Amino acid sequence: MSGRSILYAILAAVVAGMAFGCTERERAGYSSIPQNSPAEWDLNPYGTQIRN
Repeated sequence: MSGRSILYAILAAVVAGMAFGCTERERAGYSSIPQNSPAEWDLNPYGTQIRN
């Protein structure tokens, strides 16, 4: 391998690690997704506000 291809491989590994890696908050067990709120389709199942 030439020096340039090794550099590209390292750069690709760094980009992949940043794109698919976890943050420190996620490693600590915290989720950015609210787990205790209903989904939008549960609140608004037909896509519009229906009033009784």
